[in-house]
Amino acid sequence: MTATPATAVGPSAAASRREVIVGRQPIFDRSLDVHGYELLYRTAGRTDAWFADADAASAEVIATGFVDIGLFNVVDRGRAYINVTRDFMFARELMALPADRVALEFPGDAVADDEFLEVLDDYKAEGYRLVMDGGRVTRENLALVKRVQVVKLDLNALGIDETLRQAELIAPLGREIIAYRVETEEQYRAVESAGVDYFQGFFFARPRIVSGSRVSSNKLTTLRLLAKLHDPETSVDEVSALLSQDAGLSYKLMRFINSAALSLPGKIESIQRAVVFTGIATIKRWASLMVVASVEDKPSELTRTLLVRARLCERLCAEAQVEEPGSAFTVGLFSGLDALLDCPLATAIEDMPLAPELEQALLAHQGALGESLACALAYEQGEWSNVSFRGLSAPGIGELYEEAVEWAGKAMSGI
Repeated sequence: MTATPATAVGPSAAASRREVIVGRQPIFDRSLDVHGYELLYRTAGRTDAWFADADAASAEVIATGFVDIGLFNVVDRGRAYINVTRDFMFARELMALPADRVALEFPGDAVADDEFLEVLDDYKAEGYRLVMDGGRVTRENLALVKRVQVVKLDLNALGIDETLRQAELIAPLGREIIAYRVETEEQYRAVESAGVDYFQGFFFARPRIVSGSRVSSNKLTTLRLLAKLHDPETSVDEVSALLSQDAGLSYKLMRFINSAALSLPGKIESIQRAVVFTGIATIKRWASLMVVASVEDKPSELTRTLLVRARLCERLCAEAQVEEPGSAFTVGLFSGLDALLDCPLATAIEDMPLAPELEQALLAHQGALGESLACALAYEQGEWSNVSFRGLSAPGIGELYEEAVEWAGKAMSGI
C-alpha cells in the first residue's frame, strides 16, 4: 500500500537544513511523463505526521527550509506538490514560494467558511495551483471545488467504482483530476479510461504479471546480458565485445562515463581506458545500469527511481562503512527487475550468477545490503518509522537521499 504523504512542521524546527527530511513521489500525466512530485516530509526525531499552529515559524520551515535543502533539486523541472492543513493556508509567508513551481494541497474536508474561501482566492490570484486533496465532491464543498484547479481522488478510500463516479461528477466542472494510490495495472487502466488527467502511485513500478510467469522472450536478451556482466569470469574484453554488439548501448555507456555524474579526469575514449581509472567491477556495474536503462516500453521515471534507490543504497553502505558499496548499488538497481521485465523478482534473478548475499538482500532484505535496500524503499514510500540504517541519523539519511536524487538527475542526462 502506498504510504499517505505526510506533512510535518515542528515548533523547534526553525529553518535548519538538518531538521527537515524530504522524500518525493512522482505524479504522471496521461503520456506517463512526470508532471511533478508530491513531497513527503517530516521533522527529524518524529515518525508521525505532525502539525503545529500555522504561525510564522511553521511557514518559515516550508518557505525557506525546503529551499535550503534544495527543494528544486528534489523536484527537478517538475512542480512541487506540498501538503498543508487548512490553518496552514493562512500563513501568507507561503507566498514566498514561486507560484509556477508549487501546488498547495489542502484536505477535502476543510471547512469552507468565508475566511478560508478568501484565502484560497488570494492564492489563486497569485497564480498558485490549488488542489483539494481527498474526500468526495459534495454540495457542502462545492465552493472549494470551484476555487481549485485540481481534485485528488484516493482509490484506497473511495474504491474504484466511487472513484469513477466522482470523476464523472467532476468532469463537467472543468477541474483536473489526480487519481492517487494507483497500485495496479487494472486500476490505472480504469481511471485512465475515465479521463483522469494525472496518476500517482506505484503502478509504474509493478510487473503486469506477478506470479506464474517467465521472462518474456523479447526481454531474455536483457536478462542474459545482465547475467553475463555479473559473471565473475567475464573479462573487460568480453564486456567490450558484448556491448559492441549493440551500438546504442556502447554509445550510452561511453556518454555516461564522460558525463558530469562521474567527473572522471579528462575524456575517456574506451572501456579499457575507463577500467584504468575505475576498475572492472565498476565498469560492469555501469554497463548493467545502461542495460537497465535501455529496456523499452517503461516510463523513464522507473529508471530514475532505480538510480536514486541504487545510489542511496551505495551511499548508505559507504557512510556506515559496511559491505561493498558497489554491491549495494547493484542491489538497489536490480530490486526493480520485476517491474522492468514483467515477472517476479525471484524469476528474474534465478539464472544470474549473483553472490548469495546479493540474492538474500534482494529477496529477503537480509544482511547489510538488504537493510540498505529496505531503508531506501521505506524512504521512497514515506514510511518514516522504518527509515534507519546501522546507526545513521535520520537527517543524515535525508541528506544522502538528496545527494542520490541530484546524482540520478545527472546520470539520466548522461544516459
